[in-house]
Amino acid sequence: MTPLTLTVHDPTKLNFEERLEIARHDAECALFAAPEDPPPVAVSGARELGFAAEDEGKRMVLARAGGRLVGRAYLSYALSQNTDKGFLGVTVHPEFRRRGLGRALALRAGQLALDLGRTVYSAGTSTREPQGEGFAA
Repeated sequence: MTPLTLTVHDPTKLNFEERLEIARHDAECALFAAPEDPPPVAVSGARELGFAAEDEGKRMVLARAGGRLVGRAYLSYALSQNTDKGFLGVTVHPEFRRRGLGRALALRAGQLALDLGRTVYSAGTSTREPQGEGFAA
């Protein structure tokens, strides 16, 4: 496998093209998980990535292989309430699953959460992708 690079970003500070790349990745993952659902609209996803509520912090870990975005982890958290908590999510492109990338992203995002003082975070998996249950356990 091509060497991976993991980089940390504040998604609200990324330009629209960078956010659009992430939204397209998310759309591909969603279509794989639920091909019967209407396809996500990447432009809307890119706009949403650029938004944070006044009391919300966001960080994202992007994984690239040969320059291609192949996975991401995100961490969202309140800035003034529950300052020890956050929410963590991970998506890996279907072509790159079962290689440890999800674990690497989750570990990096978990460390980022600790660095931000978030000692408790929640995460979940979709019942549409049963292999995620083993990962989340």
